[in-house]
Amino acid sequence: MIFAIALLCLVPSTSLMFLPYTVEGEVLPAGFQFAREKARTLASWADALAGGPEPPVVKAPMADWAPVGALEAREPRPERRLDLTGGRGATAGPLQATPRRFPGTT
Repeated sequence: MIFAIALLCLVPSTSLMFLPYTVEGEVLPAGFQFAREKARTLASWADALAGGPEPPVVKAPMADWAPVGALEAREPRPERRLDLTGGRGATAGPLQATPRRFPGTT
């Protein structure tokens, strides 16, 4: 006799550890699922594979984006550079390398 065992594991596409959790009674917009909702959906698919009804598929609504404005050229790179030294140079001020002096040494 030959026995075959089929094992199917359902897992979320994203670790539930990195998803926010909803508060009891919180209502999410259609199509949004956080950790608890994803876990419930996976459980309903497991029930469906065992012969239960297929869970409904809810599609997230399309985003309504504002129209894109005209493209404009950016300033040349040197003018956009962020100066974190306040114009003092890279080794001026508190960032300047100074020799350490220990008590009792000259």
